[in-house]
Amino acid sequence: MSDVESGGRDDDHGVRPLYAGSPYPAWHRREGSTRYRLITTTAPTTLGEMYPATTFVFFMVGGLIAMLIRAERTVRGLQFLLNEQYNQPFTSTPRSCCCCTRHSR
Repeated sequence: MSDVESGGRDDDHGVRPLYAGSPYPAWHRREGSTRYRLITTTAPTTLGEMYPATTFVFFMVGGLIAMLIRAERTVRGLQFLLNEQYNQPFTSTPRSCCCCTRHSR
């Protein structure tokens, strides 16, 4: 009877035989690994799927900004955006941010 058939024990010495295996523990997906994989990918299929999604997001953000500008200009004297917030979509330098004061003058 071989070692495998006898349950992996060597009857002469009581020592289990060594089998080739991975020296590393089993890999488990970490939390957030999908986000890391998407950011660092170079796979053409994944990049091709990300282009339409990114395009759609920027299209929606641009549409929201356009609606805010149109709403601001609808009625004379009606002002629900600050002057600085109204001018931000037209400028290329981030003088101030709507979410922080890091860029303030």
